[in-house]
Formats: sequence, structure tokens, C-alpha cells
Amino acid sequence: MKVAIIGGGLTGLSAAYYMGKAFPNWEIHVLESSNRWGGKVQTKRRDGYVVEVGPDSYLARKTSMTDLVQELGLGDTLVRNATGESYIYHQGQMKPIPGGSIIGIPTEFLPFAMSSLLSWFGKLRAGLDIFKKPYPGNEDMSIDAFFRYHLGDELVNLLIEPLLSGIYGTKAWKFGQRYDGYARYAQTIWGGYRRTICPINGRFRIISRCSCGTNAKERFFAHID
Repeated sequence: MKVAIIGGGLTGLSAAYYMGKAFPNWEIHVLESSNRWGGKVQTKRRDGYVVEVGPDSYLARKTSMTDLVQELGLGDTLVRNATGESYIYHQGQMKPIPGGSIIGIPTEFLPFAMSSLLSWFGKLRAGLDIFKKPYPGNEDMSIDAFFRYHLGDELVNLLIEPLLSGIYGTKAWKFGQRYDGYARYAQTIWGGYRRTICPINGRFRIISRCSCGTNAKERFFAHID
């Protein structure tokens, strides 16, 4: 059996790897139009810094990715954020992400209120979510539209959008509830949204059950050095 896989990005390479394991006698060819493998995953080094051009990490709680890394013998190259500190470059400065934020969604009041990343107007606009009615869009609303309605443009532009782009390598407006690669995250948000008047409060309760412990931030993201 001869098989051709179109595209040498993470999906194509993973498909070839697992197909080869399942059918060792098959002849598998991966076709890539560019002169490099990896698709959107690309690393550049400039002026002593390592810059991830595409996705820079993955969610460590998705153990299938970690299992694959270990299986490929790359376990020693896994890097996690041991400090729990992350930054976003804004207005010529490195601004710390508010403590307690989960993929840009604030879960603790004081760190969010004291953040230097957002203006007071942006913080107030996000806080007004508690008075907002449920999002009026259709069932397959985009993540971008959902959070802009509830939390405002500034928080989406400075927190949610950069973090989601770093993980998934694309824009938040492209993600809907039915997008497979985003299904778990979207379903978690929509679940909280359906159970409570304030969707973010629903999200808080879900987060409190899955990200407890002193090393929760360290475990949340991982990437290969």
C-alpha cells in the first residue's frame, strides 16, 4: 500500500508517524511544498534571543503530546515555565500577564486590577461583564466575538488574542465552537456560559477544579527547546 500525505506540518508528520506504527509495511510519502518541515511551527534566533514565529508551546495537560515527545526520545528537551511568570510585549515594554489568568481570562481580582498591561478603562470594561446579558450570537459563535462582547476589545487584543495565537498559530476569530483543535477549550467556556448568567464566573469554577496547586502555572504550558 502506498500512501501520500499532503503537508509536512505537525499534523502531516504526526499522521505519517502513527500510520507508520500501525502499518509498518506501508510505503508512506509526506509531500511538502516549502523547503522545510514543521509548517507553522518555526523558530528564529536573532540578537541572542529565541523567537517563536508560530505556536510557541502546547497545553501540558494534553498528555498525548507529552507522551509523543517522550516516545520520540525528546523528553529531556521539554521546557516549562518554572517561574510562573509570562510577559507580553506592549508599547515598547515587557508587561507581565496578570496573575491567575488562564489563556488570558482573568480569574483573580487583585492581580487583574493591579496589572500594568491594561488601562483602567479596559479593566472597567471587562468588569462590566457581570452585568452583561448572554451573548446574542448563534450557537457557533467565534471565540473572538464571544469575548469581545463580554470582556471588551482591549482585553481580547492584549491578552486573549496573543496567547491563543501563540498556542494555535492563528487568530481567535477563526475559532468557533465546532473547531476540532479548539473543541475542549471552547466546550469548557460554553459549558460555564450556559450554566450561569456571567460566563466568566462559570469559567472561574471550572478553573478552580483543574488548576490548583502551587505549580499549576508551571504545568500549564510546555514547549520543546
